[in-house]
Amino acid sequence: MRRWLGRGWRGSVEGLNRWSDSALAVHRVHRVWCVMNVKYFRWPLWIVVASLVYWGETRTGGTLGISQSYATGGHYRFEGGTDPDAIIAAVILITIYVLFLFAPLAKIGAPMTGLSRRFVAFWLDFIISIGALVPLVGIAPVLLEWRRTGIFTWTFTRDFSAPYDSWLSMSLAIVGLPAIILYFALPLVRRLPTPGSCMMGYQIVPDDEDVMTLWKASKRVCFGFIAACGAYFVSFRPSDKKRGKFWLDLKFGTHAVILE
Repeated sequence: MRRWLGRGWRGSVEGLNRWSDSALAVHRVHRVWCVMNVKYFRWPLWIVVASLVYWGETRTGGTLGISQSYATGGHYRFEGGTDPDAIIAAVILITIYVLFLFAPLAKIGAPMTGLSRRFVAFWLDFIISIGALVPLVGIAPVLLEWRRTGIFTWTFTRDFSAPYDSWLSMSLAIVGLPAIILYFALPLVRRLPTPGSCMMGYQIVPDDEDVMTLWKASKRVCFGFIAACGAYFVSFRPSDKKRGKFWLDLKFGTHAVILE
């Protein structure tokens, strides 16, 4: 009986020690996470984007995602596909983005007066969002074509229509566009930079201390797409560069600040 109690006591102590070591490790990780604010994501993001661009330039293969086109003379073309490496990259990007959304805030500095960083940041964000979305979108046409033909391929092209072509293209567009808008809007709601603006060392903040609603942030993103596409004409619109504003910020009560 004493031997059994002794073993039980030693087992409890060993279990308590293991739990204490685990709790200490979690505490250390939490301390490191609190010190590493959102600004520390800048260099990992640069590495990821550079890798994406290099992979995209050197990749040989079919279409990623989905493409449906009608040409003159009744010519039809439908392409779809994805890639295992691209799917892995998309999962990594989404994981980094989720961690980014819950990272501690960075200290903000003086207003950012120029517009060139914003333009570059938009295209960096566009690369990241497309890199995360398109490979996953391509899974649907691959699976449907496999079901239709009984032959599995990662990419395919055909010059005739299938019953699912139109509704699939429409469905993916309906899902994909809001996903891209949310990619840009969620950091605004959480008072964080987007990954692209973090890479360029600035962020957009509201003029007041109130948190921006998701609806207002989404509207600002939509107008931001227009501003990016018409970047040449931005300089001709009203602005207040000393306060880090251009016409989009004047409309939505925001301004750009440097990350310190």
